[in-house]
Amino acid sequence: MKNKSFNILKSDSQATKVEPVKIDNFCYEAYREYTQQLLSRCSRFIENDSGVLIYRRMRVAEVFSYGCRDMKRSLEWQLGALQRSLEYDADVPNFLEPWYGIGPVAASFGIRYIWNEGQAPAIKPAFKTIEDALNYDVKPVKDTDTGKYSLKMIEYFLDKTKGKLPVSMGDIQSPFNNACNIVDTSNLMISLLSEPEKIEQFLNLIADLEIDFYKEQQRLIGNAMVKPGHGFASSYIFNGLGISDDNLVMVDEESYVNYIRPSIEKLGNYFGGVVLHSCGNYSGCINDFVKGFK
Repeated sequence: MKNKSFNILKSDSQATKVEPVKIDNFCYEAYREYTQQLLSRCSRFIENDSGVLIYRRMRVAEVFSYGCRDMKRSLEWQLGALQRSLEYDADVPNFLEPWYGIGPVAASFGIRYIWNEGQAPAIKPAFKTIEDALNYDVKPVKDTDTGKYSLKMIEYFLDKTKGKLPVSMGDIQSPFNNACNIVDTSNLMISLLSEPEKIEQFLNLIADLEIDFYKEQQRLIGNAMVKPGHGFASSYIFNGLGISDDNLVMVDEESYVNYIRPSIEKLGNYFGGVVLHSCGNYSGCINDFVKGFK
C-alpha cells in the first residue's frame, strides 16, 4: 500500500547544500570587492531596454526552515552560501537575508508562531471574520515579539559583517497573503463577494502596517541594502520591493483589480515598485497588475 504520509524532512527543492562558515572565518573584504565588481553589469542591465543577467541563487534549506530561530547559525549558513556562490560565474551576487518566517505582520494581531520540530514557523489564523480582525487593537509590527526579533536579527547580521555585505529585507508577503494568515481563508474569500469594501479596508490596514515595519528595516540596513530582496536577483542599484502573493490565483480578475490591487499599489508606490512572485497560473491578473502602478 502506498504511503500517503507527508515527509516534512524532504529537502527544499530550491536549496543548495552548503557548509556553514564561522563568522570570524569569512573573508568579508573579498566578498565586498566581488560584489562591487558586479555592479557595472547590473548597472548596464538597468540602463538598457533589454538584456540578460545571470543570477545563481544559493538558497539554504535550513535558513528558510527551523534554522531561522537561531540568528547565529542562520548567518553562518548564509556565509557558507556566499562563499559557495563564488564557484559560479554570475552577474548578480548573492546576499544575506535576516529571514524570520512569513508571519511578522500577523503578530500585530496577536498571532504567535507555532514552532513544530524541524519546520519553519507556522501561523494559524486567529479570527473567523474580517470584522473581528478590524475590531482588534493592533500593534505596530516592530512592537511585537516577532517584529522585535526580526529587527534584532538584522542588527546582528549588520554588526557581525560591519555592513560590508549586501543585505535584503525579510520575505515580504502581500497584504492579501497576510490577510489569509490572520482571518480564516474560507470566510475571507466569501467576504470578497459579500462585503468587498471590508476586504479593501482590511488590506489597506495591513499595507500600512507593512510600510511602517519595512521602513524600520530599511532604516536599519541603510547603505548595505539590496533590492528588491528575498528570492529575486537583487543589487545595491536595483529598486522596488519583492513580494509574494500566492493567493492571487484564488480570486477572479475583477475582484483583484477592484479590491486587492490597491493595497499592492500602495506598497509599490511607496517603495519604488513591486516585483511579484506567485505560485500557480496568475496570467489572468498580470496585465492588470502591471497597469496599476504609476
